[in-house]
Amino acid sequence: MNYKKLDLNNYYREKVYRHFSRDCKCSISMTSRIDVTELYKYSKLTNTKFYINFLYLLCKVLNSRDDYKMFYDWKKDEVYVYEVINPTQYVFSSTTETCTPVYTVYNSDYKTFYQNALADIEEAKKMGHISLTRKTILIGLMHHSYHGSVMIALMLSYLKVIYSSHRL
Repeated sequence: MNYKKLDLNNYYREKVYRHFSRDCKCSISMTSRIDVTELYKYSKLTNTKFYINFLYLLCKVLNSRDDYKMFYDWKKDEVYVYEVINPTQYVFSSTTETCTPVYTVYNSDYKTFYQNALADIEEAKKMGHISLTRKTILIGLMHHSYHGSVMIALMLSYLKVIYSSHRL
């Protein structure tokens, strides 16, 4: 996994970061309703999976800014920025009654991402698990950062805007 250490002294939001991480340690959780009707219609029209289409758009937004790819190493008190956020989804196995993590490498090209995600999910369904020896272990979509769940919620609310301005 590739990432770089963030120089907080030169970070453009350094004061905001320090305020919310040191002065008033807080956490926020929020839920946002978004209208996914057009994405649903697109998925039906193109005979593609809604979930993978949604996952692609979410990953596209998460990977659009370094601010969305940050994580905090509390042991070292340092902030890092991942080069890329790769999604992790889970496939339920009725045989084992467990959920198998499915790792897909993000690709900005929709068709490539879609084919890879579909293949990864199908492989997990067949095997009951995913072979981690042939893949790099990737971080989950719900990564830990000082932004926490706020960033994920904001990404969901931005999907409406992103979907209207970006074609799959």
